[in-house]
Amino acid sequence: FSSGVPQPADLLGFLLLLILVRTWNGRLPLPLVGSLKALLAFMIYVVVVNVVWSLALFSFSINAKDGFLMAPTFYIFNGLMFLTFLLMFQRYGEFLLWLTVRLVLASVFLQVFLAFAVGGGRGRSTVMFNNPNQLGYYALLSACIILLGQKRLKLSTHQLTAGLIACSYLALLSASKAALVSI
Repeated sequence: FSSGVPQPADLLGFLLLLILVRTWNGRLPLPLVGSLKALLAFMIYVVVVNVVWSLALFSFSINAKDGFLMAPTFYIFNGLMFLTFLLMFQRYGEFLLWLTVRLVLASVFLQVFLAFAVGGGRGRSTVMFNNPNQLGYYALLSACIILLGQKRLKLSTHQLTAGLIACSYLALLSASKAALVSI
C-alpha cells in the first residue's frame, strides 16, 4: 500500500496484541516496567504538545499536513507494538530474539534476491519498497538488528558477514549515502 497508511502487517500486529493482552497476567519483569513507563510518559507528552498546538493554531484536522491531531496516533501505535514485543518476550524469552534475528537475515537475503530478479534499472532502486529512502532505511535497521543480535544470539561470522554485505548492497541500490555510511 502507499506510504503513510496502515499496512497488512500493522493489522496483524494489532490482532497479536489483542490476543496477547487477553492471556496476559498483568505483570512484567521490573526492568521492562521502567521502559514501558518512560514510553508512556513520552506518549502523553506527545499527545499534550499536539493538542496544545492544535488549540494555539485553532487547527483541528486529522490530516497530517493541516493539523496536529494525527501525529500522536503514530506514536501510540508504535508504543502498542512495543508493548506487543514486550509481552511476546515475556512469554518466549530468548527464543523470540533468536527467531527475530534469523527472520531479519532471511528477509534481507530475500530482498537481495528480489533485487536481482526484478532488476534495479538506472538510478535509485526501490526493490519492493515505495521509494529508495525506505529501502535505505530498511537496510540500515536490518543491519542494526543483525549487529545487536550477533553476540547475544551467537550468530556465526559467516551469518554476520553475509547479512551485513546484503544490507550494504541494499543501501547501495537505494543510493542512500546516509544509510551506506551508517552501515
